[in-house]
Amino acid sequence: MSQGLTVGSVIANAARAVPGATAAVIEGVEYSFEDLDLAGSRVARALVEWGAVPGDVALVFSRTSFELLAHFVGCARAGVVFAPLNPELDEPTIRAVADRTNPAFVLAQEDFASLGELVGAPSAWFPGGAHDRSGHTAPARAGAELPEVHGTDPHVAFFTSGSTGVPKAALVSHRTSVLRSHPGSQLEPRGPALCPWPLFHMAGWTIALGQWHARAPIVFVEGTTAPLLTAALRDHGIERFNAIPALWMRIAEHVRSEGASGGAAFPALRFADTGTSPTSVELLATIADLAPNAHVRVFYGSSEAGNVASLHHEDLLTRPGSCGQPSVLTEVRIASDGELLVRGPLLFDGYLGDEEATDAALVDGWYHTGDRAEMDSDGYLSIVGRVGTVIRTGGESVDPGVVEAALREHPLVEQVAVFGLPDEQWGERVCAAVVATGPLSLADLRSYLDEGAPNRLASHQHPRQLLVLGAIPRTAATGQVDRRRLRQLAEEHG
Repeated sequence: MSQGLTVGSVIANAARAVPGATAAVIEGVEYSFEDLDLAGSRVARALVEWGAVPGDVALVFSRTSFELLAHFVGCARAGVVFAPLNPELDEPTIRAVADRTNPAFVLAQEDFASLGELVGAPSAWFPGGAHDRSGHTAPARAGAELPEVHGTDPHVAFFTSGSTGVPKAALVSHRTSVLRSHPGSQLEPRGPALCPWPLFHMAGWTIALGQWHARAPIVFVEGTTAPLLTAALRDHGIERFNAIPALWMRIAEHVRSEGASGGAAFPALRFADTGTSPTSVELLATIADLAPNAHVRVFYGSSEAGNVASLHHEDLLTRPGSCGQPSVLTEVRIASDGELLVRGPLLFDGYLGDEEATDAALVDGWYHTGDRAEMDSDGYLSIVGRVGTVIRTGGESVDPGVVEAALREHPLVEQVAVFGLPDEQWGERVCAAVVATGPLSLADLRSYLDEGAPNRLASHQHPRQLLVLGAIPRTAATGQVDRRRLRQLAEEHG
C-alpha cells in the first residue's frame, strides 16, 4: 500500500483515470496504463513472496522492455530500492559497485543472468510471476500483502557516470522522484514523448514519470542512431524530445543528408530539449530550424539534484552559454571558491554505501555540485568549469576550459579536451586531447598559443602532452567527456 507521494501511486492514479490509454510504446507495441499497473502489481507481489523486504536494494540489469517498466513499478510498490546499472560495464566495476551498495539481490533480464553470480547475490526476473533462477531459497509468503510505502522511503539509486572512478549511487526518495517529474496540478493536453536515454540513467525515468503523471505516452527506442530517432520522431508524432547535443547534431546531419527540400523536419515537436554539456548557439539555432513549432530549452541538472536550472526559448540567443535561471523549488548560491551549491526538496538523500562521499557532497543542507558557476545580475547561471578539474602545475592553477577555448580557435582543431596528469616535476602537467582535420604536433599547438591565438595563453597554461584521437571519449549516458579514459589513453601513449 502506497502512502502520500509515491511512484506506485502515480501509475495507480493514471490507471484509474485512463486505463485504456497508452502508457508506453516499445518496439511498436503499445502498452496501456492498466497493463503497466497490473504488471507492476504482479512483480511487487512476486518480490514479496520471494522474500524481499522494504529497504532491500536490487541491482537491475536489463535492456529497455515492458518487463523492465513492470519491475520499476513493482520495486516501488514492494518498497525495494530500484538500482539500474549499465550492463555493459566491465566486471571489476560491477563488483566494486556491488561491494559498495550491498544489494540484497539482482534483477536481471535473461541475457544478463550471469551477472547475479558475478555480484554474488540471489538473482531473479519476474516476467509474469515468480521466477527464481539463482538456486537460493527464499521464504515464500502465499497471498502476502504489499507493505506500506511512504513518500520519504528510498525509491531508486541512480549511478553517476563513473568518469572519475567507481560509479556512486545517488539515493532518491519516492517523494523526490514524484516532485522532480510532476507536471503541475492542472493537467494540460500532452502528446507523446520520445526517450533516447538508456534506462540506467535518471533522465529516462524522470521523463517517463513526467509523462505518466500527465497520463500521456512515452515511446522508447533501443539505440541512438540518427535514422532510428528521426523515424521515431516522425512516425509517432512526437511532441516532446530531450536529447544530448551530440544526438541533436547526428539528427541534423542525417536530415541534411536526406536532401529533403521544403517544410520542417519535425513540425509536431512542441518541446525540443537538450543539456548535460555545452550547447552552442549554432546548434540551438539548428534545433529551432528542425522543429520550428517547438519551444527549445537547455537544462542543467544531475542525478543528485534533479533539474537545477533551465534556459528557455526566448533567451537562447540573448544569453549564449547560460544554463538559465534556477528551477521551481530550487535554491542556489555560489561559494567563495566559485562552486555552485544547491538546496531544496529535489535533492537526493546521499550516496548509497558511501558515507564519506555523502558528507562531502551534502553540507548543512547544501549539495556541492563540483561545478564552478557564475550568476549575472538577472539571476542567470553559467557553468564555467569543474572545481575538481582545475590543474595545479608548477604552483599555478590552470582552468581546462580556458585552454580548451583557446585551442578551439586553431584552424585544424575540431574537438578538444584538456586535463591534468601526474608529473614528478610539475605536480601535474597539462595534457590536450584533440580531434584534428590535419597533421598537428605539440610544438604547433604551443607556438599557436604563444603567438597565433586570438587569446594568447601564459606558458604554464600550454599543453605539455598531446593526444591526437579519432574521437574524444565520452560517457555513454550523458555524452560528457570521459576524463578517466583520457588519462588512461595518455598514460598508454606516454
